[in-house]
Amino acid sequence: MGLDTIETILWAEHEFGIPIPDEDTSTLLTVGEFSLYIRHQLVLKEGIKAISEPQIFNAIKNFLASQFKIKPEIIVRNAAFVKDLGLE
Repeated sequence: MGLDTIETILWAEHEFGIPIPDEDTSTLLTVGEFSLYIRHQLVLKEGIKAISEPQIFNAIKNFLASQFKIKPEIIVRNAAFVKDLGLE
């Protein structure tokens, strides 16, 4: 895991108020997997009041586009962080 992906994980932990254990990060290869994972963790923490998965996806997309200057149109659910988005 490179600095870009670590920064993304740390941002998500802060943004959504959840821990993301190291053992889980190795399985989160795409933006969609990451978004669904965060949603699941929020439901466990907050129950039905948790924000929706599309809202989470959009927050991730906005972060990636602004922080790493990635074109928003290529940040799709099946985009791999390393292979497709070029994150380290």
